[in-house]
Amino acid sequence: MNPMIHTDLGNSIDAIQELVDALDLSKETVNAAIAKAINRTMVSVRYQIIRKVAADTNAKQKVIRRRTQLRKATSKRPSASLSLYAYAIPLILFDWRESKSGITAGGRKYAGAFQRADVERMRGKNRDMILERKGKSRYPLFERRVAILEESVNAFEISEKDVIDFFTKNLVLELRFRGGLFE
Repeated sequence: MNPMIHTDLGNSIDAIQELVDALDLSKETVNAAIAKAINRTMVSVRYQIIRKVAADTNAKQKVIRRRTQLRKATSKRPSASLSLYAYAIPLILFDWRESKSGITAGGRKYAGAFQRADVERMRGKNRDMILERKGKSRYPLFERRVAILEESVNAFEISEKDVIDFFTKNLVLELRFRGGLFE
């Protein structure tokens, strides 16, 4: 399940239409301005979501940013979508430290977990991992991961009113710029 954002801009369209009529702009210019305003709004929303998910999970923003995808709007397709791939993050990507009893990462303690690279290199993979044994025997070893689905779903509950206000502000500025009114 990938969280998505959908916002209805119904009430703000009337005020924007009055501005378009007053500036006497072509349809292509208006569509380009709408696409640019949508993209600016979605980039801002993306950064808000990245910050919120990173704060909730104690992960680095860089790790969360790599898991987001923004499909930008164009003048022919004036809709944008933002998705976050909310599968579990390997524990090695957190700020972690190893002690005698296990690993501490992301504000959580994992007793019995340990960092090993040589096990995976023997298997042909060249990467570090934080592993954990299941049971008392030497094998099997499992990679330790942290689920972020709940935090990411909560982050997507951004105020719809804030998104609409920011979009309207961006669109008015863009229409004024394209219409020759610089304020």
